Amino acid sequence: MAENESAAPETAQNLLKKLQALAEANELATAKEYEKIKALWDAAPRDDAENAQFAALGDPLAARFAADAEREKEIIEKADEFTAQLAALCEANDMEKLRIGKAGIEKAVAELGRLPREAAKRYQEIHRKAGEMLSLHFATLDYARWESYTLKLDICKELEKLNEANGSELPGAARKLQELRAKWKTLGSVPKEKLEESNQKFLELTRKLQHKIDDYFSGRRQAQKESAATKTQLCIEAEALQNSTDWRATSEKIKAMQSQWKTLPHCGNQEGELFQRFHAAADAFFQARSVFYSELESKYASAVKAREELISEAQNLQDVRTAKALREKYKAGQHAGREEIRLQKLFDEAMEKFFSRRQEEFAKRDAESETLIAELKTLTADPLPHQRRAAEIAEKLHKIANRHTFDAERRAKQEFDAAFAKAQKERIAKVQGESAAACDTWLKLYFDFCAGNAVTPPEIPESLPKIAPMAKNIAAAISGDAAAKGRVEHTLLNAQKEAEKILVELENAAGCTETEPLDLAAELQAAIIGNSGFGNARKEKKDYKREFAAFEAILWLAPHVRRELQARFDAVKSRLAE
Repeated sequence: MAENESAAPETAQNLLKKLQALAEANELATAKEYEKIKALWDAAPRDDAENAQFAALGDPLAARFAADAEREKEIIEKADEFTAQLAALCEANDMEKLRIGKAGIEKAVAELGRLPREAAKRYQEIHRKAGEMLSLHFATLDYARWESYTLKLDICKELEKLNEANGSELPGAARKLQELRAKWKTLGSVPKEKLEESNQKFLELTRKLQHKIDDYFSGRRQAQKESAATKTQLCIEAEALQNSTDWRATSEKIKAMQSQWKTLPHCGNQEGELFQRFHAAADAFFQARSVFYSELESKYASAVKAREELISEAQNLQDVRTAKALREKYKAGQHAGREEIRLQKLFDEAMEKFFSRRQEEFAKRDAESETLIAELKTLTADPLPHQRRAAEIAEKLHKIANRHTFDAERRAKQEFDAAFAKAQKERIAKVQGESAAACDTWLKLYFDFCAGNAVTPPEIPESLPKIAPMAKNIAAAISGDAAAKGRVEHTLLNAQKEAEKILVELENAAGCTETEPLDLAAELQAAIIGNSGFGNARKEKKDYKREFAAFEAILWLAPHVRRELQARFDAVKSRLAE
């Protein structure tokens, strides 16, 4: 393309050969070369057939160059957006957010691929600034860790002196130990290489001192503890019995416990509290026993009257729910003493008379339920047009609430629901299959048209709402509508982008990409905050059905693009299923 062509116009055939060579160059072809040939073509004499040949070769190239320019524009916009985000993080001066955000932005920029020069220059300038800020931050943290290490060594020296204490000095040492432990917790992290050494020394010294302190106090507390433990147990047992109504047996148990209490030694400053607790429980029981025996006869009289009223209600029952509630009420009522057997017999006779009348009603209910169940089973053969009727039957069965046919109702409902779900799934699968077939037909038609073949669009598939809009654009493009052709190409490009986006997410989840280098600064920060598990994050197993379905729902992919992406999809789907 470097020849001097200003002397005389190129011939049409010569320009067509150059355009053919440019088309065969594929990725090596540039928009500048195409524009140069196009300018020469506009100045050269040619006929209609040659114009058609030039359009068949040049239009795909022009479309590709336009798409490349649009892609570069999008990359610049996204790169500038990430640059602005990183600049905002630098301005915020929050180092933890900057560290995390910088890593995410680096990954996002890497996914954009090679950046145009000016966008790359702007990004690298802010990226370098962020790196310098983080380096300074980590250096400051490192200085603070060494200062904390020095202060912790001073605490260890104090602990070594405290470990020399004995006898009466140990109570004071115990108070000082608490102070030093609290002070230790307020100090920050130490350098990583000193962490185990300082922690181990602190633990050994504190454990040794604590052991001496525990031994000192344990001796004088032991006797009081044993006595207090026994008396506490007696209190627990007395409190467990204070509400007992087994008057005779419980009286003997509490009297035996009172005798045992008198044999136990004094238990120090807990004695008064435990004594009051034990006698409060014993007094509560004996007072309740006294009240019980004095009121027993009057309670029997009240119970007889209450049961007679319940018997009267049972003799006039009209509702089964009321009958069940009445039975529970009678069961929960107060015992009537010597009259209990007679009253129970009268109540049972009244209840049996009521429930014998209910048997006829149950028989009617069984018949109605069985009729509805039979109808529901009949509807199962053709469930889609009878969903409303099935719901009405289910509602009627629910209102009848017949426990005798409950299992049959449940099975009939399950069978109808299963048949309906199956029919619905088959209908959806049929529509999806028709949509995919129609999509393939229209794509083939479009690419035949792009290849210069004469094509005739079929009728627009209005019954397939997902296909109809694109089909209309393809038909318009075939008719010569350049805007419609642009919309078709835009739709194909967006579909490809969406499919590739889903694939990238799945491939990342499956571990198909190379692991990024370990971020030493991030590892050091993790050590500072105590994250001993720093490293590759443990990935939880996830169900990717939604992502799989989203990929498979993408219809408008060029055949060669679909073959390439489908191969990647099949591979990553197989890997995630392992």
